[in-house]
Amino acid sequence: MGKRLLRALGVCAIVGPLMIADAGAQSLSTGVNHESSQGNHHLKVNLNDVHTKMGVSYSQPLNQLTSTLSHAERASRDGFAVVGAVNATFFDMNHRDQPSFSLITDHNKIINYGRNSPDSSHYRQHPIAFGIMSDGTAMIDRFESRLRASSGSREFSIHNMNAERSANSVSLYTSQYIHERTGTNEYGVEVVVRGAERDAVQNFGFGEVIEGTVETVGSYGQPGNSRIPSTGFVLSGHGDGADHLRHLSPGDSVKIEASIDSKWRDAELMLGSGPQLVRNGQVDVSMDLNSWRAQQVTERAAVGVSRDGQEVFMVTTRNMNMLQLAEHMKKLGAHSALNFDGGGSSTLVGRQYNNLRALNRTGWLRPVPSALLVGYTGDLSVPVQASISFGSGNQFLVGSTFPVSVDVLNGIGQKVSSDESNGELRVSASVGEVLNGQVTVQNVGSGGISYSVEGSQIARRPISSTNIIHDFGLPTSITTSVDGRTNLDVKPKDSNGNEIRYDGLLVEKEVVGNIGRIDSRGRFHATSAGDGEVIVTIGKAETKVPVTVTEASPFQDVPTSHPSYESILFGVDRGFFRGYSDQTFRPSQNVLRQHVAAVLVREFGLEDSSASDPGYRDVNETHGMYSEIAIATEKGWIRGSTSTGKFNPGNNLTRGQMALILYRAYDLSSVEGEIEFKDVTPEMEQYEAIQALASIGVTTGYSDETFRPGEPISRAHFATFMHRLINHFEE
Repeated sequence: MGKRLLRALGVCAIVGPLMIADAGAQSLSTGVNHESSQGNHHLKVNLNDVHTKMGVSYSQPLNQLTSTLSHAERASRDGFAVVGAVNATFFDMNHRDQPSFSLITDHNKIINYGRNSPDSSHYRQHPIAFGIMSDGTAMIDRFESRLRASSGSREFSIHNMNAERSANSVSLYTSQYIHERTGTNEYGVEVVVRGAERDAVQNFGFGEVIEGTVETVGSYGQPGNSRIPSTGFVLSGHGDGADHLRHLSPGDSVKIEASIDSKWRDAELMLGSGPQLVRNGQVDVSMDLNSWRAQQVTERAAVGVSRDGQEVFMVTTRNMNMLQLAEHMKKLGAHSALNFDGGGSSTLVGRQYNNLRALNRTGWLRPVPSALLVGYTGDLSVPVQASISFGSGNQFLVGSTFPVSVDVLNGIGQKVSSDESNGELRVSASVGEVLNGQVTVQNVGSGGISYSVEGSQIARRPISSTNIIHDFGLPTSITTSVDGRTNLDVKPKDSNGNEIRYDGLLVEKEVVGNIGRIDSRGRFHATSAGDGEVIVTIGKAETKVPVTVTEASPFQDVPTSHPSYESILFGVDRGFFRGYSDQTFRPSQNVLRQHVAAVLVREFGLEDSSASDPGYRDVNETHGMYSEIAIATEKGWIRGSTSTGKFNPGNNLTRGQMALILYRAYDLSSVEGEIEFKDVTPEMEQYEAIQALASIGVTTGYSDETFRPGEPISRAHFATFMHRLINHFEE
């Protein structure tokens, strides 16, 4: 097994489980990576990888369509585990009983001969194909194919094969046609030829010849629709094409030859399509870009090839016209690119979590005649990569201990049994040691955690260690008033701002000076006015935070006698309320809708989070509280107007709206409260929220037994509500 392992190791660089170094890129196998952005997906195929091979799947017969996913699943087998697929050639949605429009070959065998479009407003005016050459490289280029018939000294061209007969042409029908009969009418001439070798007929392709003897020659006006012999073929002519066939007689020998220009000779596969999108590294679309087909913004599929033919890009996109698709392919790195069938046919399949699945769409998948495949050909019992897991971050404080888990994987990311892998986990001696899957960081240094099978390393994750914390993530100093609480959550970082993990180490906090204590949540709780400090220790690293505790109110307009004094200071110390630069709090000022979003985001510690655009017409990314409003909306705490699409950030927050928002944010239960307000009825949207707040003592209403849900709420009153609500949950 050692030799097999070394061979596999020579073709892939291992970074982790199914992830590679580039952000957002996922490795599907040793030679195939998947990337996506804004609904656009692509597989990047490395044909230099010895275990990566491309193939083609096609329906048999061609009118028996199946989804790209089904093509991939049916083609996957021992020695060719499909890891990716994209839909390929065009077909007629209105006549699905007819074969594909475009050329399909499999090792020279002509699966579908195809035909070109009549003009440049269509996709396939020119014969262009993607192919894998005999040397394993990929190519996109034009091709010249020919079908010729000869009998004695006479020669004539055949215009199509196994497709509906067209005007003034000769069509060839073999047993590979989708029907048993030609399906032609009486307005032509048909010649039935027998005596050909069955294998030659079934495998007829470029560079091949089939030969037989004329059995019957029909006349113009006689019924067509000849039965196609299994050991022969039918030539069907119309107009000028029929003239060629009239010269044949029963007993004549007829030979059919198929040829293609030399650069395509012996190609492993060919898939015709159009238009060409990129040529010689430049956007060069081979169709009329002013046509509706080119300008339509829709889903699209394409394939691209690098300059050296060693990389292939299998692509699906959302909402692009043809020019945008071409520019997209060039940006990906394609030196040449070809459009495939788009719209609802556009499907990119990839192997994820050991299963093939559509990467760019969910639900029903449109059946198609063919798909371009990429597979892994290596031995799936051989481990070639591994996932070393110990969480995010790779810098640790000396003294840390943490568990490490390893999944040993084959070339397509499937787990290999432990009996097969027989591996060893190691950590660099410059950092520490590992015992029973537990790493202990003992020294300052850098190195890695590696996993080896039979002495050969198949995975490594870097690791470093330090005993110096440049930034504990704590405030440089604390100024608060009596009964204030300050969070002391540590987030250690080095001088470059990188995270330092301290797994297994205790965080010790000590208050020096008779100014307060550390509460059960690890916060500093000020109890007496004065100066002191908080000492925080992790392992051998220590920091000191100066603390000043004052009796006086920090705000000029909020004296200690103010009825909401404690609640305001509670909110400020906790961080969800902030004063103004002129040392005022402005307690009587009304709370705006944008302010409540900011208060809750701060209280729930979500200031460093992000959320998707809520789509409000009056809140764009330049708004000062855009992030807070987006987060609060995504959390479901607050909502805009469905009729106007606006958030109205500058509008006053009413007491009723405040109750409803807190009800949602704190997931309060609806309770039939004993307190009833004269102006709050069960029909009101805020009824359950107001009752829930009243039932836990957050609100008692006014002395006249009203709640006044339509009145704006002041900053002071909102501070009181928040203080009572938080205390309720923390008692």
